[in-house]
Amino acid sequence: MSRRTEDWDGPGTAFVIKDAIAYLDSLTLFFWQAPGADLLGALRKAYKRRLIVKAYEVPRRTFDARRRGHRSKRWHVTIHQPQPETLASLSAIHRRFVVHAVHVAIDFLCPDPAQADLATAYLRRGVVQKWRRRNQNQLSHVEANTMYWSRNRKARRNIALYGDRPSKAGLGACSHFEMRFTAAAACKRAGLGDLDSLIRGVNAMALLKHQAKLAFIDEKWLDRALEKSARRKLRRTQRRWPAITVSEIKRHLQRVLPLCIADGGNTLSMGTITKARAQVLWDRRQDCVLAFAQSTGPPLPPNPDGSGYAGRVIRRALVVPSVLLLIFTLFPVIY
Repeated sequence: MSRRTEDWDGPGTAFVIKDAIAYLDSLTLFFWQAPGADLLGALRKAYKRRLIVKAYEVPRRTFDARRRGHRSKRWHVTIHQPQPETLASLSAIHRRFVVHAVHVAIDFLCPDPAQADLATAYLRRGVVQKWRRRNQNQLSHVEANTMYWSRNRKARRNIALYGDRPSKAGLGACSHFEMRFTAAAACKRAGLGDLDSLIRGVNAMALLKHQAKLAFIDEKWLDRALEKSARRKLRRTQRRWPAITVSEIKRHLQRVLPLCIADGGNTLSMGTITKARAQVLWDRRQDCVLAFAQSTGPPLPPNPDGSGYAGRVIRRALVVPSVLLLIFTLFPVIY
């Protein structure tokens, strides 16, 4: 079963997703006691370079031990593409460790690398991570052709996306989309905090719908939202500048908004603002409020939810293409 997305960014940008496959890309276990030599030997034999073991020291809990410099050892054991049989074996010794990190991957399989690049560009522009804090560490960045939704490697939740490598499942060209959860609490909130749940299988569709959504900037909706917001704030702004008009307030917004959401060194204008990533627009909506306040005068009153004046503009301007979300019906259940 395949899905075709028509030209979404001008002529020649159509692509086909012929299938999608979901799997556990990596699993990290936190051991507070040294993993047994038999266990590590069996894992190394099965996974070879896909097994990574890291030992590190942490201060002891008691004040006297910390004062004397005594430290304890802890271990992180990471398994890439773990098999169900391995999870079942580890489940028998679950009291010796906790699940520390889980990466759930979804490969959108494409007919050729060119279409995989188009699918990756589509997801890069439209995917918005839900339940996301707005701070500097959450800003997206690109590293080795991979887009990360958070520059903080220790972020509790992150998304990784690339399309320049074949599927790890050996199924050819793909757009690789990965949801990453780090720390035991984050894994538990996502329903991935114990091996039994991973053995039963992860519903990738439900997880994706809960963690992310597709949204694109609509130029007409954005223009109407700016117009309505400018009219709503006219009376307050006129208290300090009696001669200001709705058109002038709107022009201020049109000048400030592209500067706030420019990403990766790309220069935007109101004519090209639809090419901006929806996630950047969502993350920086509070910066747009501050920039508008600095350019027009006094700060504008925030919404009751704290998102501010520009937040209303942005929520109206992000359009979720329900037809295009049909792509996600291809997701299987892991294992």
